[in-house]
Formats: sequence, structure tokens, C-alpha cells
Amino acid sequence: MLAKYRLRRSNVLANEIKENLIRLKVRWKEVSERLEELRLNQYIKTERSVAGYFQGEFKGIGPKQSRNLLPSLGLTRYEIPIDSRITKWLNSFGFPVKLTAQGLSDENYYNFISDGVQHLCKKACIYPCVLDAAIFSSFDKEEWTEENIVWRFLSPHFGNSFPFPSPLVI
Repeated sequence: MLAKYRLRRSNVLANEIKENLIRLKVRWKEVSERLEELRLNQYIKTERSVAGYFQGEFKGIGPKQSRNLLPSLGLTRYEIPIDSRITKWLNSFGFPVKLTAQGLSDENYYNFISDGVQHLCKKACIYPCVLDAAIFSSFDKEEWTEENIVWRFLSPHFGNSFPFPSPLVI
């Protein structure tokens, strides 16, 4: 079915989805406990730990995928999905090391970039999730409408009102 929509690696993805569904059923209590831990303790260390949990426990979940999942649940502020948009923006901004998107599947490289983003955001007194949204939208050619907004942060825990920190609690 996935091949019908011209997805790359459709057979691999289908098998990973199947296996992850089984893992979710078997480990639901553990998964929900880790998510609750994150909801109650929103610190960089906790966010990174829970992202690492999903990477280790589920097939096909790497650094970026785990950081896509957690914000979509309204549970993160500091750990963001880093991709070519972020590395391009950081390079144009003057990041001290030339970055590429090719190494982002490597956990250490990913964390190095994430640490840099978090440091910049701390200096600017904004959450990395806010910077991520700004960078993401800066690459779009068209305005966002109700029809093309896919991810919304409607968690009752956060709503739509992140307070801008001063200074960040890390």
C-alpha cells in the first residue's frame, strides 16, 4: 500500500510500522510512563533521554524522528527536529563549524548541533522550539493557511502560550 503513494523504502517502512505497533501494544505502560516523565520534567536532559528511549526501542526511529514525535505531542521545548533547513540556516547565521545534513543520523553529531542551537537560544532567551518554527516557516514560499497546517501544539498542558523565558531553565 505504501508503494502506491511512491514512498521510498515502502517495504522497509511497512515492516517497521508493523513491528512498532506490536512493540507499542506490548510496552504501552512503559511508553506512557516515559511520556508522563517528560510532561512533568521539561528539561533538556529529560527531553534528550526520552528521545533516546524512542530511538532505542522502536525500529526506524532516529534522532530526527524522535524529535518530530515528541513536539507533535506537545511535550518538548528544547529538543527539536534538526534537518537540512536548520543546518543551512545555522551555516548562513555563522555557526562556528560548517554543518551538513548528511551526518544527522549519527547521535553524537546530532547532539552537537542540538547543543549549539540550545546555547544560541539560551543567549536569545527563546525556546529552541520557537526558533525551529521560525526557521521552518522562513523556508516556505507560501503563507500558512488552515489547510496546510499539519502539526499543531494543542496540548492542554501548554495550549498556544509558551511564556518566553528569561533566563531559560536548563
